[in-house]
Amino acid sequence: MKIRTKSKSIFFLLIVLLVPVFLLFGCDEPGTFRIDAYVNENKNGIVYGYGTYTEGDKVTLQANGLNGNRFIAWVYQNKTILSNDSTYAISTSENGLSSTLTFTASQATADRYTAVFEDNSQQYYTISSYKFTTDLAAEEPLPEENTETLISGGSLNIMIGETITSFRDLTLIEGDFRDKVTNAVNDINQVMNLSYTTSYYIRFSLTQGSGQSQVRTITVTLGENNISNDVNIVFNQDKSFDIQYSFQIDSLDGEEEVTQDITLVIKFAPLSYQETTNI
Repeated sequence: MKIRTKSKSIFFLLIVLLVPVFLLFGCDEPGTFRIDAYVNENKNGIVYGYGTYTEGDKVTLQANGLNGNRFIAWVYQNKTILSNDSTYAISTSENGLSSTLTFTASQATADRYTAVFEDNSQQYYTISSYKFTTDLAAEEPLPEENTETLISGGSLNIMIGETITSFRDLTLIEGDFRDKVTNAVNDINQVMNLSYTTSYYIRFSLTQGSGQSQVRTITVTLGENNISNDVNIVFNQDKSFDIQYSFQIDSLDGEEEVTQDITLVIKFAPLSYQETTNI
């Protein structure tokens, strides 16, 4: 009787010791990942292909427009516009009414995808241009006149965040900043998904050639024009909006350093079919 009890104890001890070893070395099955897919407005389109996938599986998401609404872009985690690259393959129909997104399931590609279609209540915005100006009311100089005044040289880093402590880069601009000259900003893959009930934070840091830096954070809520004494939001008829931020900057006038009143104007434009669809 004692021998049988001892044998059971030894057997139980072996199980306790071997189970962790088995879990550590014996389980090399691939992981599974959840791929979720949505449309920005249900009335404008429908998407197929979401579900649970095993690592290494081919994922195909198909988005079809409803009521003639055309596809604009695939957006990952409501933040990043996707394009054809080594990770993703995008095929959009010539008429823009459907699009297919293909990729391999992995830890890096798991999570939420949104198929953005045309919509009158468009909420996805990206930066389209910026300018520094000493006089908001003045017209921009004609390029052929070549009379643009250099305000500063250096780098302008524009970031956006869903919280005041978490920011992601929107764009980094380096070079000479000239008075009243609007500069287009291309190849931006980060978007803001604004609504009237949420706020985004826009932070820009200006580092001049002399090494001087200025960092400013702006809170943006649609529907609010005047945020503070030095920040305005101006809504335009084309559904874009301008953020106008006024501040002072040190610059050189010949060999003398002077302080100027400057306004930085950043334009955010809604995503559109013409801008983002690969045809």
